[in-house]
Amino acid sequence: MSAPGPAWTPEDEGLLRSMAAAGESAAAISTLLKRSPHAVRKRGKVLKIKLARSQPGRKPKGKYHSRQQTA
Repeated sequence: MSAPGPAWTPEDEGLLRSMAAAGESAAAISTLLKRSPHAVRKRGKVLKIKLARSQPGRKPKGKYHSRQQTA
């Protein structure tokens, strides 16, 4: 288990709220706040803030997603 990060300040929470309201993803917010995307999502859940989904980039896991379909 890793050590906890710095405490969330009211300014950090305000920025999280405003960026989430603007439709930013946890990944984008985490870059600005210098926190992990997980920390941003977790704090958003505590504050009951809905965050936008991150842009696609990682491939889905699972055996059915790795096969190419042939017709």
